[in-house]
Amino acid sequence: MKALTLYDPWATLVVLGEKQYETRSWSTSYRGPLAIHVSKSFTGEMADLCHTEPFRSVLVELEDWPRLGCIIGTVELERCWRMDKYRGPEFLPEVSEKERAFGDWSYGRWAWPLSSPRLLAAPIPCRGHQGLWTVPLEIEELLAATEVKPHG
Repeated sequence: MKALTLYDPWATLVVLGEKQYETRSWSTSYRGPLAIHVSKSFTGEMADLCHTEPFRSVLVELEDWPRLGCIIGTVELERCWRMDKYRGPEFLPEVSEKERAFGDWSYGRWAWPLSSPRLLAAPIPCRGHQGLWTVPLEIEELLAATEVKPHG
């Protein structure tokens, strides 16, 4: 299984299903399950962002947040598409204003549609890496055995 390390609050938004697209400067040919890992870095600027809308209303109910340096859930990576004059967010009615606030939708970047978000009931401490990385087998086994936390 592959994993992607994200800064919070974006990692949490992804596994809650509130952020349905990850926007990146690069594409990947990988498709399938993707573990979401939270970076250990959490700056004051990130903390301040969490107190603004639309971030605040989504994150307000979380009790044990942020969970830095942990895998907190999984999603399915469906495909990647490059944003250009034909496929920018203004041409995609399914991209909500909230979704636009959660990503960098600049032309030339890549949108990664994500589906089937699962928030783990218990985070799994794990060292992350830049880019897509392979989850160690023992962590993958823990992922399979960890319950999903109900949300909503």
